[in-house]
Amino acid sequence: MDTTNNVQQVLDFAEKRYKEMINTSFPDSQLNAVGCLPMAIPFILLSAAASEDEAVSAGVEFVKLTHPYPKLDSFVALYARALHATLNGACLKQQAEEALKSPALNAWDTCQHYIHQAERYLMKYPNQHNANYQQNEILDCALSSLFYLAYVFHNDVKGGILANTNCGGENCNRGAALGALLGARAGYAGEAVPQDWKDGLRRAKEEIPIILENLP
Repeated sequence: MDTTNNVQQVLDFAEKRYKEMINTSFPDSQLNAVGCLPMAIPFILLSAAASEDEAVSAGVEFVKLTHPYPKLDSFVALYARALHATLNGACLKQQAEEALKSPALNAWDTCQHYIHQAERYLMKYPNQHNANYQQNEILDCALSSLFYLAYVFHNDVKGGILANTNCGGENCNRGAALGALLGARAGYAGEAVPQDWKDGLRRAKEEIPIILENLP
């Protein structure tokens, strides 16, 4: 089987599909969702040692092929910058705050009530994981809630993932994108990802160490 030829055929099809769908008068609104972010994660991880612009471009260009929807680029780029910076040692809490304050989201003021409420709740019930944030699957809203969770649980992988699950909404894809951010910070800071979670991995067990060896 000619794998190279098959891959090229898939890419050609995806590029043709993108050009057709991006210029349509009625874009597919189902593509305007947080499910586009996990598509970018492998390309950002593999570009961790590259410049920010290269990493962002890699993630954005691939998402164009999987989710040809107008105006997604700025949101994917916002996430890609935050993940790339966190992989290279930036403070996740600061990255999340900057993202929430960005013109693309402009959600910092809206999040203040929930941030203060979550901080009080976690001080009173440190073993409970409930972020109490209203969810929406549309990308800009979902990305705001994702960065809100990253801000509140920036140093708590387990708490952040469980809170994301309890929030409801599109918690699978949002959880994957959030988990990448929390895991990147935990790995850089030497904090622990629950061992039983790692033990539950199957096919990824062999590939993950190879990727980690190539990170800065």
